[in-house]
Amino acid sequence: MSSKKHKRDSDGDSLSSLSEDESPKKTKKPVAASVSGRTKPSDGSQMIDLTGNKYISVREFKSRIYVDIREFYDSSGVLKPGKKGVFLNVEQWAALKKSISEVDNSIKNFPR
Repeated sequence: MSSKKHKRDSDGDSLSSLSEDESPKKTKKPVAASVSGRTKPSDGSQMIDLTGNKYISVREFKSRIYVDIREFYDSSGVLKPGKKGVFLNVEQWAALKKSISEVDNSIKNFPR
């Protein structure tokens, strides 16, 4: 069997061949508008792009507010949340913010 398909042009005289590998590429549809690292998904929450596929967002779950730091993956042009992430309540988020300077100092003084 041949791996090529033959199509007739609209005038019917000439043949053009397309291999099965040369099928038209599907374009990915943007799920959310991204402006300067900030993305708004369809649920209306704001996602802040850290690097790569990692985002921070503020969400409500069971009437409580959480900060979600999560890795996303691309599934057919749609960003979906992965298992890898941290879901912090407001108190945990405040504790993390207070410890940022200490973490920065630890990074700076880390032996190399």
